[in-house]
Amino acid sequence: MITLDEYRDRRERLIRRVREASGAPDAAVVVQGAPRPEGHTRFRQYNDLRYLCPIETPHAYLTLHLRGDEPRSFLFLHHQPARLVEWEGTHLSAADPDAVRAATGVDAVFDLVDLPE
Repeated sequence: MITLDEYRDRRERLIRRVREASGAPDAAVVVQGAPRPEGHTRFRQYNDLRYLCPIETPHAYLTLHLRGDEPRSFLFLHHQPARLVEWEGTHLSAADPDAVRAATGVDAVFDLVDLPE
């Protein structure tokens, strides 16, 4: 089983490598998750996101930031519509950021509508 510390280490290594490769003082990375599948297809998260964060929620975005020497990770998630809970079960969502942080080890959780900001 992969621990939250291992996921955090993976995120930190990636953002530090991006900064080293760019030569810039700061760095940012955006990793897009898989969309909700059509029909009765079972959801599967994209490998890129799954390697960095244990989230199995459709339409998730993970952003990594490095300013100075402090790496930060943020998840952007939809609120799960109540009508889908009966069919899909409860997903981690922006409606409960404390649960998301506890389950994933990210620094902060935001609603997906805030991603462009």
